Amino acid sequence: MRLAAALVVFALAVRVVAAVASFGTPLAFDPRDYDRYARSIATGHGYPHPFAPYGGSTAYRPPGFPALLGAVYAVRGGAHPPPGWRVYVGGYQPDPHQADAGRVAQALVGTAVVALTGLVAFQLWGRRAGIAALALATVYPPLVIVGVSLFSEPLFIAFVLGAVAAALRTRAGPVHALRWAVLSGVFAGLAWLTRSNGFTVLPALCLLVWTARPRLSRAALAMPAVLLAGAVLVVAPWTVRNAVALHAFVPVSTEAGYTLAGTYNATSARSQAYPAGWIPAQDDPHNAALIRRATSDPGLASTMLRSSLRYVRAHPSYVAKVAYCNTMRMLYLERLGCGRSGFGKRNFLNETGISGGVADLGIAGFAVLVLLAIAGGATRAARAAPATLWLVPLFLATAVLVVSGNRIRAPIEPFLIMLGGLALANAYGELRRVHSRRR
Repeated sequence: MRLAAALVVFALAVRVVAAVASFGTPLAFDPRDYDRYARSIATGHGYPHPFAPYGGSTAYRPPGFPALLGAVYAVRGGAHPPPGWRVYVGGYQPDPHQADAGRVAQALVGTAVVALTGLVAFQLWGRRAGIAALALATVYPPLVIVGVSLFSEPLFIAFVLGAVAAALRTRAGPVHALRWAVLSGVFAGLAWLTRSNGFTVLPALCLLVWTARPRLSRAALAMPAVLLAGAVLVVAPWTVRNAVALHAFVPVSTEAGYTLAGTYNATSARSQAYPAGWIPAQDDPHNAALIRRATSDPGLASTMLRSSLRYVRAHPSYVAKVAYCNTMRMLYLERLGCGRSGFGKRNFLNETGISGGVADLGIAGFAVLVLLAIAGGATRAARAAPATLWLVPLFLATAVLVVSGNRIRAPIEPFLIMLGGLALANAYGELRRVHSRRR
């Protein structure tokens, strides 16, 4: 227990140092937009207008991370309302001191991710694997790097791991099992409110808690039912807000249409440098025309979703190409038929503002982790783990059907870290056995 506590403290120290080292780094892309949302929330203006001339209300960004960041800005004080969308698009940069406060908050969230990774590994394989996974998560470079800017992924990962830990607890025995199932659903709902693809973990979690026999008995079905109820109750207030503000049924976000349209369009398909990759939807002429004609946030979302689906129906094999190329880019193997080499590293640099040397460290760390995870996955203990557990990272990996990048891979990495910790724990056990025989 003392060793685990020491590792968590060390993980916090590593992340605080990384946050301080990144102070003043300009924000780009999504982090800059999250800052805009947070400043609007912190100053009492609620959600800002969308990036479109029609104005009005929006539900493009799920509320979880903007709400957390807005609370941090409010506690720090000194926040100012963000300028209008035209000024923002023209090159607006946020107040660096506010962003730095957000980076410190990210260090705390990242530490929670480390602790939860060790906890889930402990639940699955015991103390030794839990400590090994905790140690790996503490120093794994990409997990540290993703927290140096204002991304929603660390908070999303924490909620997903919390949901998994609570779901696994239901399998330990009938005492308070329903309460743990509800808590798992609450965490899953919070994950959905943080990332628009968070709902994908719900089927896996329901299967994970659906263990009683007979399967169709009331007692057995109660577990996934209360888990779903917990998730719905958490999401419902935001869904009601969307119905009132947007006059449409939007469970969490209107992001799907725009995001899909950024990948499933003729411009992305014909690109030589970045084939089958995501681009801002307006960079495609057809999508740009749709955006100009839009009159509301949900209207634009549905229009672009229909456009994307029409493209898929006309080019069904393109879906496989998107999945393949996005996977290759996340593995830094884009040279295998997916455009110019080095995109993965450039993406790392552009998203986070880190140096080339730090990016190289992150890429090397991922390569080592993959090897350890393969070794851990080949063990008997890994095969004995609940098969439904692995549906969680598998369903999260469906994001490659649309986008790629290091931060898209981040929610899957704690599960690789758990397998890597299991490999290290097994290797340590084998060394001890060999040493005891020699004595």
